[in-house]
Amino acid sequence: GQYEGSQWRFCVPRNSASSDLETVSKNQRKPTVPKVVPVKDMFRVGQYEGMFSQYDDEGMPTHNSDGSEVSNRLRKKLKKKRDKFTKKS
Repeated sequence: GQYEGSQWRFCVPRNSASSDLETVSKNQRKPTVPKVVPVKDMFRVGQYEGMFSQYDDEGMPTHNSDGSEVSNRLRKKLKKKRDKFTKKS
C-alpha cells in the first residue's frame, strides 16, 4: 500500500522556550496573601482587596462588593483557603 515503508516521526519541541516561560512566570508570581497579615484580615488585602464589602467576626466575607451575599460555594472555598493559610503560618 501507499503507507508501506513510511516512517512515523514524533513531534518533539527542539527548544525549551515554553518551559523557560513557565519557570519565569512561577518565579515572578506574587504571594496571594503576605504572611504578616493576620488571619482575620486575610480577605481584606492582596488579591481579595475590594472583592467583599462585609465580613463576620472571624474575618470571613459575608457580602460581595456589589452588596449581594457570598454564595455557599464561594464561602466554602474561602474557608478552605483560610484553613490552608493558618496551617502554613
